[in-house]
Amino acid sequence: MLRIALATFASTSAPASAALNRIRVVQRVLLGVALSTLFAAQVFAVCGNGVVDPGEWCDDGNATFGDGCRSDCTLEGAALAAGGSHNCALTAGGGLKCWGANYAGQLGDATTTLRTTPVDVSGLSSGVLALAAGRSHTCALTAGGGVKCWGYNGYGQLGDATTTLRTTPVDVS
Repeated sequence: MLRIALATFASTSAPASAALNRIRVVQRVLLGVALSTLFAAQVFAVCGNGVVDPGEWCDDGNATFGDGCRSDCTLEGAALAAGGSHNCALTAGGGLKCWGANYAGQLGDATTTLRTTPVDVSGLSSGVLALAAGRSHTCALTAGGGVKCWGYNGYGQLGDATTTLRTTPVDVS
């Protein structure tokens, strides 16, 4: 009923028609703002909530500083390697941090526990120059010129003359 009255009034009066057009513009702006807000809330990550959302590399709830996860949910690091279902980052200090699947010890933290935030690789808190990640194993080139690998070793890919799974870095023979 209100729309009909406004439309009838607007068609008979030029000033009323201009006012109605302004109302329509305001309605469109408000609808655009509402849709933009809804879209942003559903699509963009919420950094600091402790959940790794799409678009985030990590999210520790911003509770721990110096753990490799910056307050903007990006990683501190000089390099990144992605394996089959795990990731590792070379930190600015030359250490390694890994996260993700860990069924074969590919994170190098002496466990086979899945990690949703970066953890230190045992014995490699500094002195790493480069890294590489395979499907379920990881290797690092050290400043001393050596290579260390860990994770799945069913085909001898760790280079330690065995086929034994390793949850911590071992020297390549």
